[in-house]
Amino acid sequence: METRNEAGAERRWVWEWDEESQSYALPWAKYVDPAEYPGLPFLNLMQNSPLAEALRTGEIRESDWDAWMERNGE
Repeated sequence: METRNEAGAERRWVWEWDEESQSYALPWAKYVDPAEYPGLPFLNLMQNSPLAEALRTGEIRESDWDAWMERNGE
């Protein structure tokens, strides 16, 4: 998903490792008004969750997660 800011620059929704915060973050997010993106703190929390880390490292595959959700009626 991409959006454009006032200057027309593309904002890519790709989290990258941020050395300063020691977490995954959207590079452009530190320069925007938080009121513009009220759900951004929640997305950042989810991106840095243990589940997201397990998916990134291959400890859990997306198909494993889908199967667990299906078995548990979610």
